[in-house]
Formats: sequence, C-alpha cells, structure tokens
Amino acid sequence: MRFCSMPPLASLGVNLIYGCHFLFKQPNDLLQSLYDELDKDRIEIDTIQMNGPDFAGVDNRCFLCNW
Repeated sequence: MRFCSMPPLASLGVNLIYGCHFLFKQPNDLLQSLYDELDKDRIEIDTIQMNGPDFAGVDNRCFLCNW
C-alpha cells in the first residue's frame, strides 16, 4: 500500500467506526458520513453490504445507486 493512500483510508476507517456506533439506525446517513473530511476524488466506495436486524429493510444491491 502506498503511503499517499493511507490517510484517506484511515479517515474512512474512523468514519466507519463512528457511523456504525452512532448512525446504525439511519443507513443513508451512515453512508454519507463515510465521506466526512474526505475528497470523493481520492477514494471511491464501489460496494457496501449491511447485515443484521437493524438493516433488514436495506436493499444492498441498489443501496449505493441511490446515493
């Protein structure tokens, strides 16, 4: 892994932990929070899968399509 890709990846990880802890009841807000403090040109999320009882109403196939 190149050094220049680590800061955005680290920020994404912190955002993911925050979103899972505080935003698990709002999947759209959770997804949007992943990009907090990140430039969308530097990192791209191609797929996401949410499992568990709190995400029973989430359609993983088109979750990113609507965002």
